[in-house]
Amino acid sequence: MDTHDAGAAGRAAAAEIAATFNAAADRAMSPDATPLDRAAMITGLLKAVEGRQKELAAARRADMHVVRPTMTLAAIGTAVDLSTGRVDQILKGK
Repeated sequence: MDTHDAGAAGRAAAAEIAATFNAAADRAMSPDATPLDRAAMITGLLKAVEGRQKELAAARRADMHVVRPTMTLAAIGTAVDLSTGRVDQILKGK
């Protein structure tokens, strides 16, 4: 598998995980859930995100720095589905 295929597979997996996460969040926010069940489901979702957020953000920032010498902020933003301004903030560590 070449790097382009691996990148496409990774993006597809991330999209699938995001869809699963959003479905779980919708279930957690369901008015049919009891308050304690809702709070427990939300806690689980937030812990899953918090557990890797700093690591993932640091890796994203490092990868953007790798490609920055050969790409514009706008091109990076398009490639990763973020605004140019957000890419600039990430690169500045904000």
